[in-house]
Amino acid sequence: MSSILHISYDLRSRLNRDSTSAVKNLIKETSKFMDTITFDLLRVPNPKEEMVENENNKHIKLNVLGFPFGIFLVRHLNRAYKKIKKIIEENKIDLFDIKVIHAHKLTFEGYIAYKIAKENNIPLFVTLRQTDFTVLKYRPDIVSRYKEIISSSEKLFVLLPIMKIKLKRFFGETFYNKHIKDKLIFLPNIIERPFKDTKNVYDKYSFLTIARMDKRSVKRKNLKRLIEAFSLLGSKKYKLRIIGSGDYLYKVKEWCQKYNVNDRIELIGNVDNEHIDQYYSTSLAFLMPSISESFGMVYAESLINGTPILYSKKVLGFDGVFEKVGAGANPFDTLSIKQSIEDLITNNEFYRKTISELKSKDAFEIFSAKHINKTLADILKNKVEEKDIELFSA
Repeated sequence: MSSILHISYDLRSRLNRDSTSAVKNLIKETSKFMDTITFDLLRVPNPKEEMVENENNKHIKLNVLGFPFGIFLVRHLNRAYKKIKKIIEENKIDLFDIKVIHAHKLTFEGYIAYKIAKENNIPLFVTLRQTDFTVLKYRPDIVSRYKEIISSSEKLFVLLPIMKIKLKRFFGETFYNKHIKDKLIFLPNIIERPFKDTKNVYDKYSFLTIARMDKRSVKRKNLKRLIEAFSLLGSKKYKLRIIGSGDYLYKVKEWCQKYNVNDRIELIGNVDNEHIDQYYSTSLAFLMPSISESFGMVYAESLINGTPILYSKKVLGFDGVFEKVGAGANPFDTLSIKQSIEDLITNNEFYRKTISELKSKDAFEIFSAKHINKTLADILKNKVEEKDIELFSA
């Protein structure tokens, strides 16, 4: 049977943190219309932790050496490539059946997948993620290697429209027009919750935000500036509900005390997926002026529930996905965040009308598994030579 080979570093976490479900969901969907083989990679800081754990030849877990901050990056990626190649040989995985290799990041998996694809003359698909732009920023010395990977790739998936602008900035307009522009496909992350019409009456004085309460997430979600901006609102009748828990919650409480908003901020803790839509749909707006996001699924979840959003302008997150569904703010400017909150108060009905019109046109179906599945099937079916492959019918 024809297969697609996935290579990803995003399926497991060494510290047992919840890893994003985005890649897992995508692999699950491709398995509905093609056989899948997955190399599930995990970076470990010590050679003694390297190991192979074969559940079966369809899902192979490999722990491979990798230091933080891109130290010895190319050396470690070459090491991972050699280990994968050895596993393929020892397990007699027939690469002749592989019709596509999908690397789930350019700057890590892309390097490994490129070498396998080039050696075996297999088409290469690459997804661009937030991590890629961080590596490109801090490792300009190896940009030429990534240009080679991009030139050899057949398709480049982007999670956000703004990534197109960033690609042009990093690689130059000439290279972009020649090797990138015609390969780009907008393929957002899959939203797992049901797409349903919500009839809830929203609270005209209640805002919502969501963050995992660890230091890294709280900083990236920009909670300190959001709380400060909220404290600057002229009226004290507005409240902010914060969903999330963790060991950094104490710091959030300190900020609430510092900015004198204890009585207007409700710390809710964790909420399961079964009930979180109730919070989205009953809020005046969803606020998240993140420093950056790989995609920002919470923005899409809010819109699906009919609720306008505060998003960050000109950074990776949600800027450019839809127009007139909320207010964009400069995430590094507290005053800009405050003004965007005021915009959401003043123009809330206008944004809700736009969201309602988009929902009536099924615009938010781009986040559904059904849409992603059909998009991938339409692309991949041209790579499948065997006649007995039953493609998923949307």
